[in-house]
Amino acid sequence: MGGAYVARPFDVSAIFINPAGLSYLKEFQFYGGTTIIAPSSRFRGHFPDNPVSEVKMKQNLFFPSNAYFSYTTAEGFSVGVGFFNMYGLGTEWPDGWAGRALSEKVDLKTYFINPSLSVRLGEMFSVGVGFSYIPATALIVRSIKTGFSDSTGAPIEPRISLEGSGNGYGWNVGILAMPTDDLSVGFSYRSTSKLDFDGNATFQRVPSSLRTTFPDGPGKTSIETPATFFLGAAYNIMENLTIEADYQFVGWSTFDQLKFNLANGINGQTEVAANRNYQNTYLLRFGVEYRMEELILRGGYIFDKTPVPDGYVEPSLPDANRHDFTGGVGYKFSANLSIDASYMFVRFAQRTESQSIPEFGFNGTYNSFAHLFSVSFAYAFE
Repeated sequence: MGGAYVARPFDVSAIFINPAGLSYLKEFQFYGGTTIIAPSSRFRGHFPDNPVSEVKMKQNLFFPSNAYFSYTTAEGFSVGVGFFNMYGLGTEWPDGWAGRALSEKVDLKTYFINPSLSVRLGEMFSVGVGFSYIPATALIVRSIKTGFSDSTGAPIEPRISLEGSGNGYGWNVGILAMPTDDLSVGFSYRSTSKLDFDGNATFQRVPSSLRTTFPDGPGKTSIETPATFFLGAAYNIMENLTIEADYQFVGWSTFDQLKFNLANGINGQTEVAANRNYQNTYLLRFGVEYRMEELILRGGYIFDKTPVPDGYVEPSLPDANRHDFTGGVGYKFSANLSIDASYMFVRFAQRTESQSIPEFGFNGTYNSFAHLFSVSFAYAFE
């Protein structure tokens, strides 16, 4: 349904989207599954003095997964816990490519552990709250252009790998109201979280004459995830047909700089920083669900406005405005067991950096898309 679900979160994955929905479930509930993400991106450089042919990002698959458990009393009090990967990033470009000094490989993973509580206040109103503990891992690899050459005339370009792990904390709240049998309205908010990483910087391809300039050693960094909120409404057009529209705000302005503190430094410089200047943005989500006896059909659309301003598009995240098209199917094997499967196609608008913007000095055009396949199972222990 394009993630348009904040106004009718009536399975235990409500822990993620709107915990207020937990109090409408029955006794013990489980929901879990995984998604296969297959992204693709191509870059064509715009360098009059050194034209670059098209370069394709290496093909990688990502498997964000989830599992949710809850228990709800007959009086409408519910407790639950969710495990999911909310934020993550992975890109990898070919060895020796033109943008190697900006990015060769990035791999960021977050693991949310999200206990939640919900209470139903009458038949038409509920509230929910959750707390998150967030372990995370990060890997960033790029080359460093020194301006020096070896005895064969080849450029000396050490490769730095920054690898570490960390954690952070956050919280979320939700409200669900059903003023009529056919209309429901939902709101949820998830706080920003500061993730503090400790790790190591290691260098490869460093000649002995420059080893003191590029020493291995410990390092630290922090990343602040954006706050986000959903506001949506769902309406039953017919008894078995529901539509929903959601607005999602994402406070990406927290990501204004990527900064590393290196104990041993690079050429004596212990702080390495790169501006990002991301902007707050939004998503528009639209979903539809048609229910038969055992079979449920779903579809959706998302407009996802990019937070990356002109001048800051670079290959670690070649982002652009996105149009997402989704479809899915659910099947109930019994009153207790069901399965859901879905597909999403993500089409990024073509994004070009012009030569008039000097922030990264790496101009060109990106074309990207992604395929997402997911499957989940639900089981109710009554």
